Amino acid sequence: MIIGLFLRLWHNEFGLPHSFYADEPEIVEFAIKYTYELRDVVKNNNWYKFIPISYVYGTFPAYLFTICTVFFSKLNGLLNISFAKMDIYIFLRTITAMVSLLLVPAIFSISKKLFNSTNAAFLSVFLIVFNWKLIVHSHYVNADIIVTVLLLLSFATFYKYYTHKPDNLFTVLSGILFGLAVGTKITAFITYPLYVYVFLKRKDLRGLCGFSLLIFGAFAFTNPFSLIFANDFAFRIYSMFFKEAGMVFDSVDRNPLKYINALGYIATIPVLLYSLYGKVISLRGKRDKTFHHFLIGHVLFYILFYSIQQRRVDRWVLPILPIILIYASYGITKYKDKVFAGTLLVATLGWYLFFPAMLLFQFKRHTPKSEAYLWMREHTDPADNKLIYTEEGLDPMNKLLGERVVRVNVYENENAQFDLPDSPEGYHYVIVSSRPMSNYKREEVRKKFGFYSERWGDFEMQLRDTSKFELLKKFTLPKPNLIPLSDVYIYKNLAL
Repeated sequence: MIIGLFLRLWHNEFGLPHSFYADEPEIVEFAIKYTYELRDVVKNNNWYKFIPISYVYGTFPAYLFTICTVFFSKLNGLLNISFAKMDIYIFLRTITAMVSLLLVPAIFSISKKLFNSTNAAFLSVFLIVFNWKLIVHSHYVNADIIVTVLLLLSFATFYKYYTHKPDNLFTVLSGILFGLAVGTKITAFITYPLYVYVFLKRKDLRGLCGFSLLIFGAFAFTNPFSLIFANDFAFRIYSMFFKEAGMVFDSVDRNPLKYINALGYIATIPVLLYSLYGKVISLRGKRDKTFHHFLIGHVLFYILFYSIQQRRVDRWVLPILPIILIYASYGITKYKDKVFAGTLLVATLGWYLFFPAMLLFQFKRHTPKSEAYLWMREHTDPADNKLIYTEEGLDPMNKLLGERVVRVNVYENENAQFDLPDSPEGYHYVIVSSRPMSNYKREEVRKKFGFYSERWGDFEMQLRDTSKFELLKKFTLPKPNLIPLSDVYIYKNLAL
């Protein structure tokens, strides 16, 4: 636990205060806003101020972190300690890291009781503590780690329901936890039929009704405006799916096995194979397999649901990662007497630990974007023209004078294919980020939008023409880039 917390807190201030990560501001900024409007809301019944602007995520994380922010603000006020917005971000990132460690007791409990094996339980703890993807998502405020924790806690309490006589307590806890998961990301609801399956196997219709009502109640309590403005909620969800119905340049992937590949990347191929072996052994056993069907069903539901889409976003399958690790731990214990078992285990765990070790070098005080911004601020004339291509709406380069910051559009349904680069010749400096500059190189984009790819390719070739531009500075991370963050390249126009 101590090592796990250390890995999750290692440089959790990364990028701040200049650069934020992913969708973190969509939760934190609202938590801060709600905190400082709370008194007016309560005093004057201005509850409309809690209406979310976006329904991309459920509002449970925003309200949860609002409570944390209120506590942080009040405590510092009582102690007469001044603080900045950056301190709030670091505090909430710390809360996220601590919440993520709730995965440890949950996975230990499930593994020990499901397989009746202490060795499998400790192995599952090892795997979840040192999983690099979970460490990354524990470094910043995000919905994916919250829904992963809530679902695994729901599995733990639901297993207690399944293995005991019908018990209202475990039904209630499971329903609330699953409802909060749905209130965090609505896609969590796709596995509701698996809960129904277990209740029907136990012939517990009363429990099923209570469980379903609790899901609705937990969702309604944490997302009240989704029900009050149901039409608006439905329209925004529809808009989100419509927006992503076309090609999304930064994540397009039409490989039908893309999410199996994603799980192999996140869990490592050897661990994924051990997990598959553990699942096969579990389903072959003579003991009741209902809960194995329940857990393995989650893996299948998520893989099938997301494989239908034409995108690969690895964090979408984060909620089923603990299940992969649970069965991997069991597979390892069952393979211990097989050929080369010791050698394979040492190689597997050594490769597994390579990735969290890499994160110790990739998480730093400054990210490539914040380093690039600070360098530009110190070494360039504010009067110089600067062209910046980035994937972030809150790129720190926006703070510079004389800049033209372009967030590269990636949605076909928003006409991304017509967003072509400016000529770099009229700018003193051109700053490009590696992630948006890789979009046009994807095979799917090149095949469908050849002119788009050609124009961006020509733009990059101009920058690499050493007679016209000099690569003045680059800010990069060690590879493989696990977080992932864009590398940033700064080019100087030699003609100006």
